[in-house]
Amino acid sequence: DGTMNVYFGRVTSFVDKMLERLEYKYNINLKVQDFSSTKAITNSVSRSIRNSIFNTVTLTGSQHLSLSYKSGDAALKHAKLKKFKVNLECPSSMVNGWGDITAVKIYRNLSIKSIASLQAPLPVGVVSNSSYILSFLNNICESTIYLRRAHQPFAEGGSRLAYHAQIANKKDDLDLKKSAAVLKTFKFHGRGINDKRQYFKQMETSTIARFLAEEYNKSSFRLKHCAEIKMLQAAVIEEIDDANEKDGERCFCAEAPLPTDGSIFTRFSSNTGHWNMDAIDESLLRFTEFTYIASKRYLMVTDLQGVRVGNKFFL
Repeated sequence: DGTMNVYFGRVTSFVDKMLERLEYKYNINLKVQDFSSTKAITNSVSRSIRNSIFNTVTLTGSQHLSLSYKSGDAALKHAKLKKFKVNLECPSSMVNGWGDITAVKIYRNLSIKSIASLQAPLPVGVVSNSSYILSFLNNICESTIYLRRAHQPFAEGGSRLAYHAQIANKKDDLDLKKSAAVLKTFKFHGRGINDKRQYFKQMETSTIARFLAEEYNKSSFRLKHCAEIKMLQAAVIEEIDDANEKDGERCFCAEAPLPTDGSIFTRFSSNTGHWNMDAIDESLLRFTEFTYIASKRYLMVTDLQGVRVGNKFFL
């Protein structure tokens, strides 16, 4: 679907027929690099790394107002930091804290059947009831779902911004407590960065982590004294009106808010393997190890952040 680049190092021309069969059978576009030139190999590896960084949208550091990136063999592209100001206040307590109400579509991954299926792309479906991502008690299923988002984000991460939001099947239900949600969007705006497929990737990562947390909780790997791991259900929100497409504000990742019972939000680990030694916990260590072993070393869930409530971590 254009979200992966496959590179093949060709030593001799005897493999050309095999490459043709691979491309035909698996419907992939192989980028073949002849190994006869050291300079060409170096350039190919560098280009593939740049593409990989772009495709996973690891755009960090709001101290930079703009950045340049290259996607595939296309010309150099530019991305700009979105204009925002973090505001910790609840939108309901501010004058004009909320934006306009808009109709949206909600996408989410279909259920994962087994650990063995993690290496294949997860199917995505459209849902018609906001209760699929939020803890709604009503079972009303309307054809239209409504969204209201705060004007300013309440938090800034390495690559994304977090906004207070409300999602409901009826406009009159937006102010209900059960309609509360959190939306996340990429901080930079540039061609391809805020594409819906990029948000699908973020959702897929969260869905896999949630599935592995459920498997861990019922496994013998989790000892009796260890806390349960609860991953929030993730979805992708897309405004039906495309007016905000040009500003990179049409699509968002969405999830329910973390519990707010006095627990302190904590980043327990990072993507680079660093652990917060002031908040390290055996439960999280065992969970991270479990994801690596259970997936047969295919992946590891990292960058754990959230809150602990009693004997449960909400991440």
